[in-house]
This record gives sequence, structure tokens and C-alpha cells, in this order.
Amino acid sequence: AAAAGATGVMMDPAIVSISNSVPVPVPVPVPVPMASMPFPARPMLRERLDVDSADVSNILGVHGSNISTIAQISGCQVSMLEADPETKTNSIEIMGPHEANLHAARQLVEAFANGQTPSVVQPPWPPQHMYPA
Repeated sequence: AAAAGATGVMMDPAIVSISNSVPVPVPVPVPVPMASMPFPARPMLRERLDVDSADVSNILGVHGSNISTIAQISGCQVSMLEADPETKTNSIEIMGPHEANLHAARQLVEAFANGQTPSVVQPPWPPQHMYPA
């Protein structure tokens, strides 16, 4: 049972022998920084796209602005690979953590290749509503 302290307040039996004037240190777990915790790396999905060599300048943009935009919006790494002079195509490699990221990158590459400035990337699935009607 718990014992009453000098003030008449019930005290925890584990600290009955400690006077009210002595602070009791409470053990606190030491936080571990997130960066030091080992998380399994998610495998990156990789896809290679072939585009016409004539469209490469549209995809790259001025000083690489379009290809940077593709990477920022889609969350993918986007790399321009070698050109094939026989087929007059260039290869673009996109790498991302999820199929939705690759889909967004594909749509953006196609839009820039066609000379468009994309404003919205359409998801490959119907919109999900939090509270269905």
C-alpha cells in the first residue's frame, strides 16, 4: 500500500523513504537519431525510354531546366543516356521508388518531347477519396 507523505498526499511505495525535498531522477531513454537507425533500402525501379533525337532539346530544356523539373515533380532520377545514330533515338533512364513515380516521369518526358509545358500529371489510377459518398 502507498504511504502518506508530510502533506497527506498518497505517495508511490517505491519512493516512500525519500524525503519530499530530494528530487528523484527519472530515467529517460536516450533518443537515437533517425539517420543512424538501419532501415532496409527500398529497391529502386528502373525503366529505359527511347525518344527521338529531335526531341532531346525539348526534354533537356534550357540549361537542363526541363529534365530537372521532371526529376523534381516525379521524384525520380532522370538520366540522358547514349544516342543511337542508326535509329536516331536517345535513351533516357528513369529510376524511382514506386511505379507511380515512374509513371509521372514518363508523362512528363512525353509532354516535354511534344513541346508542351505540363501543368498536371494524371495518376494511372482513379482518385481515391478519404470519405466515399
